[in-house]
Amino acid sequence: MPVMDGLAVAREMALLPQPPRTIMLTSYALDEYLFAALKSGADGFLVKDVSPYDLMNAVKAVSSGDAIISPSMTRSLIQRLTPPEVSPVSSAQERLRALPEEQRTILALIAEGLSNAEIATCRGLTESQVKAQVSRILRMLRLSNRVQAAILAYSAGLSHDRSRT
Repeated sequence: MPVMDGLAVAREMALLPQPPRTIMLTSYALDEYLFAALKSGADGFLVKDVSPYDLMNAVKAVSSGDAIISPSMTRSLIQRLTPPEVSPVSSAQERLRALPEEQRTILALIAEGLSNAEIATCRGLTESQVKAQVSRILRMLRLSNRVQAAILAYSAGLSHDRSRT
């Protein structure tokens, strides 16, 4: 970009009275770029190897209020934000015991990076039902956002077997 880079543009847009929702699309799958993009106000971060289908779904997810991060960046992000001594598996598993099975399934799908619309399709629910469930999950686990939920799910060893759905 000739005048400023994408991070500078994201910072400028975040200052607008009604900032647009933004997705950073980059060639660099580096943690530093991811964190800089999120700090700059981006709602999403995708690496350019994303498929057209996944790009389209990311735009839909971000436009509906969700945040999105390239699946290839998720493991690195979780490892960086969840040192073992802070969130032992047993502690994370203990926190998840309060969730009913359906909410644990939805949490696993969040951890896989699925949007509310994709979870709705997968679980045979409406998108508004999924949004309500996600809100309950965040409230019950005292989490602020989906990224924290995904980190907790991975810390607990929660995985989702797609063959069971």
